[in-house]
Amino acid sequence: MVELSIDEKYALEVEKSERDHHKPTAAAMLGHVLANIFYEKIRLKQAGQYAKKASYCAEFRKIALKEDGWFDEISDALLNENELVPTTLDEFVTYHKFIETDPKAKYWSDEALLESFIRDFQSQNLFITRAIKLAQKEEKYALEVVIRELYGYNLAIIRYFAGELGKTVAEFMEEEDDD
Repeated sequence: MVELSIDEKYALEVEKSERDHHKPTAAAMLGHVLANIFYEKIRLKQAGQYAKKASYCAEFRKIALKEDGWFDEISDALLNENELVPTTLDEFVTYHKFIETDPKAKYWSDEALLESFIRDFQSQNLFITRAIKLAQKEEKYALEVVIRELYGYNLAIIRYFAGELGKTVAEFMEEEDDD
């Protein structure tokens, strides 16, 4: 067996990533999910430092830590399936989608932060549900189980944030539909 150089290994990785994104795969969708989790963790940490209400500071920080756990769990599930995992800042910048990135968010009201996190977690679930369907199609059942757990977790976070705003999930979704 011929030993590949580091440059050759990386070139093969980039080639596979391009292929996966042109013909969507569960791994490609999860690349977006991981990039979104990476960005969301940063947003939650910022909110954990700048939220006006002390209990929100603690809650945002707690959820940011949980995002790290999900990142590792999904990464491990992908590696178990012999798939690639985004690990560079360039990959996270390229693959993150529909996550709020306004650097001025630290000046927002707590309510505005909660609403933006609801939108972000709903956006994440768009990629997650697509990844679940692709994992089923590709018969990657262990991967599917992990992704389903993340989907349920995100729904619980959305419900919690909606509750903090004095709304139900349905009410928030109705507002989204009206926009």
